[in-house]
Amino acid sequence: MSVQCFLVFLSFWHGLFLLVVGWAFFNAPLFLSDRII
Repeated sequence: MSVQCFLVFLSFWHGLFLLVVGWAFFNAPLFLSDRII
């Protein structure tokens, strides 16, 4: 696999990881409030 293809693959998973982390971060208070209530 070429280096360029590897960089595209790496950037794709990095963006996907940030998207999941961001979604979990913004939804964490909702889950925590549901657990407490």
